[in-house]
Amino acid sequence: MTDDTVSSPVSVIFVGCGEHAFETLLPAASSIGELEVVAVVDSELDRARKAAQQFGVPAYLAGVEEALESTHAEALMLAGPPQMHVEAATLAMNRRIPVFVEKPPAPSTDKMAELAKMSVDAESVTMVGHNLRYTDAWRQVVGLLEGDELASVHVNYHASGPKGPRWGYPPVQAFKLTHVVHVFDLLSSLLGPGATVRNSLSEVGPGRERLLLQSSWSGRGGAVGSAVISTAAPRFEWSVELLTHSGTLIHVESPTEVEVQRSKKPGDWGGGRRETWHTRTLGNGYYGAGYARELTQFAQACRGRAEACPTFADELAVYEAMDDIRDEVR
Repeated sequence: MTDDTVSSPVSVIFVGCGEHAFETLLPAASSIGELEVVAVVDSELDRARKAAQQFGVPAYLAGVEEALESTHAEALMLAGPPQMHVEAATLAMNRRIPVFVEKPPAPSTDKMAELAKMSVDAESVTMVGHNLRYTDAWRQVVGLLEGDELASVHVNYHASGPKGPRWGYPPVQAFKLTHVVHVFDLLSSLLGPGATVRNSLSEVGPGRERLLLQSSWSGRGGAVGSAVISTAAPRFEWSVELLTHSGTLIHVESPTEVEVQRSKKPGDWGGGRRETWHTRTLGNGYYGAGYARELTQFAQACRGRAEACPTFADELAVYEAMDDIRDEVR
């Protein structure tokens, strides 16, 4: 690999020109300077054409295989329904082309296991888009946990929808693939892929048409975790509370704000110090929300300068944890 190759942007094909692509991923990719989108693909060619025009992409096509053969791109980015993700990711890994997949990467644990095995066998660079890991706030949390031991973590994650079926899947499966996968990724990263998980799902709301999940985890080192995940809120909100063995209490209030409470010294009760951190720059919002930062990580992994995280193998642990959520609702 030449120095020019190492320093040049990674050429990528972007597949799936829906709302998330237009509002988030394509603008984030354009903002970082380490990715160059050389083609956009969508089964509805008009959407691909609009994306190409809006983001200055030189080519638009209706098929992934045609794009791979005609552009000789270095990587593939996917943002569509999970069925398409499996097919397109398989095409990429068969060519040993790095692939970034927006969650959910697969419709089921069996399919996720197939992707994970294929990625290991092909030694492919793979990454799943979990932007919450890459928010400004979560980066602060990772730093605060260094040299300390986690005792407990609790996640509140509330969305306003969607409710009902999605991508051709019934409501519970759609809920898992849309929302639960995000929270379980955070819990798995903190508590370990071998954590014991127990879940209770119920219906809430005027017509009992919205879902609420209570999840309990028991992980490595005796740490415990819990989460409440719902589609019953008026708007999207998430927060995280973490307690360490040193007595540090960390509240993640938003993607850009963290409150930390510490004892005056180890073993003290009460009268601790309270600090609040929040983003103090007027930087790009795609970085604060994690999207630009995760794509930077992927680009650097393609060049061998960083580790892709989470990988398909990492994501398999998340899907296995979701298997405890049954389709029956209390």
